[in-house]
Amino acid sequence: MGRVASAGADPAGVIGRSWPTLRGVRAMGGGSGLTEIGRTATLEQMSDQMPAAATRGLMERLLRLQEYDRRLSQIRRDLSDLPARQERIRARLRDREEAFRRAEAAWKDEALAVKKIEGDVESARATLLRQQQQQFEVKTNEAYRALLHEMESLRATIRRLEDEALERMERAEQFQHALAATRRDLDEEARRVARECEELEARGTALAAEAERIERARAEAAAGIEADWLARYDRIRRHVGDLAIVPVEHGTCAGCHMRLPPQTIHDVRRSDQIVTCAFCGRMLYSTLEM
Repeated sequence: MGRVASAGADPAGVIGRSWPTLRGVRAMGGGSGLTEIGRTATLEQMSDQMPAAATRGLMERLLRLQEYDRRLSQIRRDLSDLPARQERIRARLRDREEAFRRAEAAWKDEALAVKKIEGDVESARATLLRQQQQQFEVKTNEAYRALLHEMESLRATIRRLEDEALERMERAEQFQHALAATRRDLDEEARRVARECEELEARGTALAAEAERIERARAEAAAGIEADWLARYDRIRRHVGDLAIVPVEHGTCAGCHMRLPPQTIHDVRRSDQIVTCAFCGRMLYSTLEM
């Protein structure tokens, strides 16, 4: 079994190992999450080394597995986001429907107002007609003058109502045009929403199919990795929550971005052992060697 070397003095950075003496762990606070990442190896196993070619081969298989996991995680995130995306799309349609309902209500209110005014005008005209007939029946001048005053007041009311009716009719016509435009917008948005929802459903189907293919490929890749290395990889990945294997970049761990000791960088480049970061526990590799 290949050697797993810690990137630094802290043995808690060694993944998949159980140490009799954990001075480094105590310095970091005792039973940290890293100390729980594997408890199967022994110090005797830790002393073994692999040929550089074997180490690189193992690392390449692990990186291939990690790429499958990375893509699967992305697919699952995309799939879990699809319902929210569909809801946002449908919310756009609901907004347009609400705009249409408001435009329709405004037009209906104005149309009803016009009808009411027209009814009031007809009622005033009927009253005026009766009064015109009554003017020949009055007996006194005082009653005649009072009737004439009422008739004139009715004529003024009719003129005011007719003017208001014209204004309301013009406004109702504007609302009707606005309603027609809102109806066109709603129909267009409904078609767009239907199309986008269909595209999302198709994407969901495609992503699910891709996930199945990648899961099969991952299973095949995992079958080519020793069980203990596979278990260590899975434990690291669960612990850090993302990539279990990262490159050394400019002297730092690309996972936690902590600066690595020179000896650790040298061990990584030598490629005769799997080296881990003492700070985050991730496995390290050199891009120069891969």
